[in-house]
Amino acid sequence: MRNVFGAILVVCAVTIMFSACSATGPGSSSFPNVVEISGCLERDGSDPDAVYSCIEYDYADGVLSILHTNTCFNCCPQDWGGLVSIEDRVITIEEVEGVGQCDCHCLFDIEYRIENLEPGEYDLIIQEMYPSTGAISFDVELDFTLPDSAEICLERHGYPWE
Repeated sequence: MRNVFGAILVVCAVTIMFSACSATGPGSSSFPNVVEISGCLERDGSDPDAVYSCIEYDYADGVLSILHTNTCFNCCPQDWGGLVSIEDRVITIEEVEGVGQCDCHCLFDIEYRIENLEPGEYDLIIQEMYPSTGAISFDVELDFTLPDSAEICLERHGYPWE
C-alpha cells in the first residue's frame, strides 16, 4: 500500500511541476483587451528580426488593434497579459505577469484590441515586463484622425532576444 501511495504522490508532483512550466496561451480574463498571446517563440539564432521588439497597429472605425511582437515574459507565466488604461489621450499598456514563474524568459507575441476609441491624436506607451538592458520603451505619438496602420520596432539586446 505504501508503494502505491508513494507512486501516486510522485506522479502528482511531476504533473504539477511540468504544468507550472508550460508556456501556453493567454493568462486570465483579468486582461479584457488581450485578444491572443502566442506560445513561447522558439529562437534558433537564424531570424534577424528576433533582435527587435515591434508594435504593429491598425486603427479604423473606433477600433485600435495592436500586435506587440517579441515581447519578453517569464517562460512559465501565470495570470499574464497587459493592463490597458486611457487618460488624457494617453494610451498606456502595462505588460504584467503573476507568480509561479520559472528561472527563464521567452519571447511572445501579444495582441490587444481597444474599442470605442474616439478619433484624434494619442500617445501610446507600452511598459514591457522585461525590456533589455538600457532599452527604451515604446512611447509614440499616433494620429487617428483618419484610419491608420504602421509598424514601429525597437532594437533589443541580450537574453532572450539574441
